[in-house]
Amino acid sequence: MLLACGGRWASLIGSRSGNVALAASLVLAPGGVGFSALAFDFMAAHTAKVQLQAAADGAALAAARELPLKSTSRSTVDAVVVAYVRANLDPDIALAATESAILDERAGVRVTLKAHVPSVFGGLFNKNGLSPTATAVARLAGGTPLCALALETLDAKSLHLEKQARMIANDCAVVSNSTHSRGITLRDSAELHASMICSAGGAAGKKASFNPEAVTDCPEIRDPLADRPEPEAGGCTHLLPVVVTGEKALSPGVYCGGLIVSKNATATLSPGVYVMKNGPLRVANDATLIGQHVGFYFVGDLSSMRLEGSSKVDLTAPLDGPMAGFLFFADRVLATGALKLRDFVIESNNARTLLGTIYLRDGRLRVAAHAPIADKSAYTVVVARRIEITAGPDFVLNADYDATDVPTPEGVGPRPAQPYLAQ
Repeated sequence: MLLACGGRWASLIGSRSGNVALAASLVLAPGGVGFSALAFDFMAAHTAKVQLQAAADGAALAAARELPLKSTSRSTVDAVVVAYVRANLDPDIALAATESAILDERAGVRVTLKAHVPSVFGGLFNKNGLSPTATAVARLAGGTPLCALALETLDAKSLHLEKQARMIANDCAVVSNSTHSRGITLRDSAELHASMICSAGGAAGKKASFNPEAVTDCPEIRDPLADRPEPEAGGCTHLLPVVVTGEKALSPGVYCGGLIVSKNATATLSPGVYVMKNGPLRVANDATLIGQHVGFYFVGDLSSMRLEGSSKVDLTAPLDGPMAGFLFFADRVLATGALKLRDFVIESNNARTLLGTIYLRDGRLRVAAHAPIADKSAYTVVVARRIEITAGPDFVLNADYDATDVPTPEGVGPRPAQPYLAQ
């Protein structure tokens, strides 16, 4: 019976978390020296395992930090792991084995440590002692440029594609912060292509619709643009909504009530910042909106955007100033709790140049076109609470930052790789 109990306790030692309460109860329970001896053995092994786990976690992280260097080899990783464990593990713990491995495609490092804990009664009841083990896996997040981030942390469909929609981000990463099991959802014939697809929760859809397969143990990414100051709105340049008919050249300013480009009209924008204050930016069917080095700042609950289906839109973000690198920037208005999101809708079938960053912390970007979107842009970055792509567009997020003089806001675009502990 004692040997059977010892076997069960040994299996507990091999798990990630030991059961201290069980050991304590065994010490106090009647049953003689044998039970107490085994309980003491278990406690000693549990203590060793806790220290093994801490050493394995630290060694895996230390070794993973070396992976971005092309010169890092298996022997490099082994040396880093051994050195870390030697420096950080209690010397009283008898280390029996140290194993390390580089994951496929150099995506991270796995470290396994094994110790030997002799019986406190000299092997009278447990002659072989116990062998606690600990395993840690450190993966790399980042490295590839970040070009799409859905900030929603709780609900399903933080990033949602349906019908024939496709998101194409071949040279950059697409990330959902939602911890929901359906944080990323692909329905019908929708597809998602990226250099990396990460979800803090789960990814639902046909396996073949994801290229590559989504990683579902990614850490949440803090809003990378949270520290960017908002532009100043100032007083109204235009007190009433501006409605463009015919052909008209527009200048930067504060458009209280918004800006509407009517059917068959053309609005040409001078470089600068256009503030939509409690009103929409709307480009009607068969209307045209053109602007080089322009940024739209949306202020107030009534500010939104709609680029209608047969409109033509050609925009690039500013080179400098408060909106440098930002094409669309919505003010941060919502506190925690239930979200009432503003909608920013791209239905245009001729919006092939949208060069810059779309930042909608408290907004939902909805793309519902039937033709490629942003595919002629050197780069496009989206950071929004929710991202929804429906109908049949290819929403293309290029990452050719060297092909344009439009800057990439700090926090998006190229990022250094950072290791994290995977569960």
